[in-house]
Amino acid sequence: MAAMAAIVLLASCSDDDEPRTLTINFNGLLSEAESEYVGPKDNLPEGSYYYESTFTDPTGTCTFTHYVPTFGNAFGGGFTYTNKTDVTTPGYTNSSAITAKGVNGDTYLICNCDGYSRKGEITLKSALPVVSAYFTNATYAYLSMRDGDGYAEPFGADDWFKVIVTGWNASDETGRVEVYLAKDGAILKDWQKADLSGLGIVDKLSFSFASTDNGQWGMNTPAYFCMDALTFEQ
Repeated sequence: MAAMAAIVLLASCSDDDEPRTLTINFNGLLSEAESEYVGPKDNLPEGSYYYESTFTDPTGTCTFTHYVPTFGNAFGGGFTYTNKTDVTTPGYTNSSAITAKGVNGDTYLICNCDGYSRKGEITLKSALPVVSAYFTNATYAYLSMRDGDGYAEPFGADDWFKVIVTGWNASDETGRVEVYLAKDGAILKDWQKADLSGLGIVDKLSFSFASTDNGQWGMNTPAYFCMDALTFEQ
């Protein structure tokens, strides 16, 4: 009986030691199908092509950069969340993931950033250890790499495209993780889980891109990626 009690006690302690995790998602926040979050368009600054704004996830943990265009009613850059499903229409007006859905629901994040006028950043309310996230291609980028377009050439066996995730804590870089969205002749069209734990404890994540297809004005590959199920330890 004493031996059995010890085993039960050890098992209980082991369960208590399991880290608790928090996974960010936006499922259920969009009331209409084939829609996306577009920030407030009232009182936009005059002459501003893109108005910098933010939105926060339902738990209040993460604040995302978001850009509202002064024209139309569509995604202007940075991050937004969407439930769009178009996997066939080429061009920047299509803000769908090539998967047509999220990892565990219909809603997911899409990001477009150039690192200059439109940033892709996630700021945390308080610093947490980051664990992982799922990545895939936007339809726009996927079709551009597969078929080419007015700027980009079709990808060959030696081409690659990647998103670079950089961790920050108190303005100090904690590390970088590279997530390949195309490599060795394959273009990602499913959700791929990326281990981000090497970034450690972060209060901000920033995102940038690199590609083998570049021109006079920089990268020809569309600077888009989709992300879901961003997970932290609590």
